[in-house]
Amino acid sequence: MEEPNTIKNDSSDGSQPHLKLHIPPRMATTPNKSSPLSPFSPKSILSADPFEDKTKMWWYLSPVFVGIWVILYFSVVMTQIHYLPTPLLIEDEKSNPDSFIAENAEQYLLQLTSLGPRVVGSDANEVKTIQLLTNIVNDIRLKSRTDLYDIEVDIQRTTGNYMHWEMVNMYRGLQNFVIKFSPKNVTTESYLLINSHFDSKPGSPGAGDDGAMVVVMLEILRKLSISKSPLSYPVVFLLNGAEENPLQASHGFITQHKWAKNCKALINLDAAGNMGREVLFQSGPNHPWLMRHYHSSVVKPFATTLAEEIFQAGLLPSDTDFRIFRDHGSVPGLDFALWDNGFSYHTKYDKFDEVPRGTLQNTGDNMLNLVRSIATGKELEDPEPYSEGHVIFYDVLGWFLVFYTKTVGIALNYTFSVIGLIAIGASVWSMAKKCGQSNLTVYKNFGIIFGIQLLSVLLAIGLNFAMAAFMDAVGSPLVWYGNPWSIFGLYICPTLFGLALLPSLYLEHTRKQILSLNAKSQLFAHANCIVMILFTIVLTAMGFRSSYIFMVGTFFHTICIILNLLTMFQNKQFLWIFWNILSQILPFLYFAYLGTFLLRTLIPMKGRGGSGSNPEILVSLITFVFTWLASGFLTPVLYLFKMTRTIVAAIFVVIIMFIIVCVTPAGFPYMERYAVQRFSVLHSRRVIHNYDMSVKLDEPIFYIDPEDRRALQTLNEIMAMTKKLELHRIGKECENERLCKFPFFNHRWFKNRYTAYYFTAETNPQLPYLPKLTMTNKAISSGKVKYEFELTGPHHMGIFLAPVETAKITSWTFNTTMLDKNWSSPFFMYLSWGVDSTPYQFFVELEVICLTFFYCGNIK
Repeated sequence: MEEPNTIKNDSSDGSQPHLKLHIPPRMATTPNKSSPLSPFSPKSILSADPFEDKTKMWWYLSPVFVGIWVILYFSVVMTQIHYLPTPLLIEDEKSNPDSFIAENAEQYLLQLTSLGPRVVGSDANEVKTIQLLTNIVNDIRLKSRTDLYDIEVDIQRTTGNYMHWEMVNMYRGLQNFVIKFSPKNVTTESYLLINSHFDSKPGSPGAGDDGAMVVVMLEILRKLSISKSPLSYPVVFLLNGAEENPLQASHGFITQHKWAKNCKALINLDAAGNMGREVLFQSGPNHPWLMRHYHSSVVKPFATTLAEEIFQAGLLPSDTDFRIFRDHGSVPGLDFALWDNGFSYHTKYDKFDEVPRGTLQNTGDNMLNLVRSIATGKELEDPEPYSEGHVIFYDVLGWFLVFYTKTVGIALNYTFSVIGLIAIGASVWSMAKKCGQSNLTVYKNFGIIFGIQLLSVLLAIGLNFAMAAFMDAVGSPLVWYGNPWSIFGLYICPTLFGLALLPSLYLEHTRKQILSLNAKSQLFAHANCIVMILFTIVLTAMGFRSSYIFMVGTFFHTICIILNLLTMFQNKQFLWIFWNILSQILPFLYFAYLGTFLLRTLIPMKGRGGSGSNPEILVSLITFVFTWLASGFLTPVLYLFKMTRTIVAAIFVVIIMFIIVCVTPAGFPYMERYAVQRFSVLHSRRVIHNYDMSVKLDEPIFYIDPEDRRALQTLNEIMAMTKKLELHRIGKECENERLCKFPFFNHRWFKNRYTAYYFTAETNPQLPYLPKLTMTNKAISSGKVKYEFELTGPHHMGIFLAPVETAKITSWTFNTTMLDKNWSSPFFMYLSWGVDSTPYQFFVELEVICLTFFYCGNIK
């Protein structure tokens, strides 16, 4: 046995001896504290063993490292988020004969919004808008290539009903402005449908929702009508007149119109804002060929499966006609929406001058190209053979689109997870070989590091949820609604703090153990990859298509591992960082881009999401996920800087400072025009009758449906200022009274009744006319009684039915789903009408039921 630390002459032939130094592996890991090496000197980087902690990088380089990513975010991500093309003017049409002309669409929009709010049943919606559309289409028809195309207009008046949410959604005399654009000499019976709506919410000019999409469709029609290149299939342009009701006119079209059965594919255009590039957020279902057309025709794609799953999970307070065409017509399609500046959505601020011309140009370019592509493709003739399963889709910063079927996505997720695990295993084995320790020893250390990393991810989630609960508990939710900068301190920093705290403490207390700081930092990155692999596998098994986001993180780190193994940079101090940083640039940009889009879309929606739940939860969750995805593989680099604990402590200080600022008046979330606080306020009169029809209560009130979490604070301040008004919570009235003694006619308001308020008004509202319900007949037969009624009134009415305890409704005029499925009362029927004011006649049939063996009710 040789003695350690001795110099031996191994020459046996008398030649010049050479020296051999034997040092045990454990001693080789002891750092040389007196070493003068610079952290970036060639000798330190190229010849140093990564398992010898010679030095750390200077701490003041850490802000430079962080600053690089901040610069990338603002110079690349935000540039792509705000990108809009240069709009074309009317004078540019000669040089761009086949291009969409934004200025022309803008002129249509000016004419449409000058009509004011276009509420179903109003003169603006039912008369003036129809006349405006007629004039515009007539002008287009006069200037069209009549030798190549036919343009046919049909103004549909439709009546019907269907189940929507938990109500019977009834409509009468609603209007759709339908245009069929057909190439001459084409005999096919397959059409492409493109839809938007021209009605708007009360008080809103509806420039973004959905006027911008209406005028885009009109300009597309104009450009197609003068094109020299005919399409292969007709295109039906549906400008529907009742989407806000909700979704009634589209139902009337797809279930009743003469052209509906021929519509084989759909492009739906809607809005939850009035700026930016339109986003594709619903597709198919099960028709990936539509995505192939989108991929081949759109220059600047903007699409995400994640938004589709969030939307279809009901996490957003919105719906679109896409669902009606899908559920009631089985028409596959693509659903697009404007999303930016959602603060103006359904308000008086959704005006003509809020819609950028570049937004019209971007949407117009994309939709014109998409219409041309689909309407000349072979799939439209019979789409069913091309139904190949649901699709996963996402764009990368608008540069290109990635899409594949769900089946392929499952295979990719599992395959890259396995490859990632193999690559990590190879990397750990290489480390064990390099440091001269047994594989078991190194793998045990890696197991400890994995446990710490998993706890760190859970800690980051917990800190974000704790922050969400705290901000709500102290009465300061929604600070980010008008102050988006607050998300950095409230949720991004807690995520970073949670991810870095435990690893930094572990590394500080294990400096003299077997593996070096460089090796352990790499192992933390590998452990983070395994956590993401677990997320990928679990979410894929649960059927979430958006699990691809964790697969993307895994994929790029696997590339990093392979490159480090091939170049041996893993075994060179600090050089492994090169591939780590390089491999994280694209995923960082993508995750920051997707996270920014989701938050900019979600934040305005949370201002109208109701007061019943804490809006901080979803915001904190999304912020955590994308902060982790964007920085999870970059955080281990911070462990290589000196004063790591000080850096982590600085993050904690930032969190405390932001909390202090956000709970002060500086965190007040509302401001005029940009971030308004929303309330649904109805000046109403409630008249409550006894069973003998004598009046029990008759009083004017203001009904208030709070639309965000801070509503009660504002209401209490208003009550305190007036000193005459007393605010009452409606929920108390619901315990003993049907419908809480309130005249609801909107399903959302009825659904939110337990969190709504009211106060007594001084005067009754001045209404043009009131609902009038008349019983026209009553017939008793075989233990049943049939009541027949006639209803007249305004354009929007609600009917609630609730039998007494001793009776059961057995039949009625309305949709029978509620009765067939034994829903509990009260039953809600919503009725709106556009141009048909004839009395609505309906019947209700009841039968007696026995409450006990000895007691049954009597028919009267």
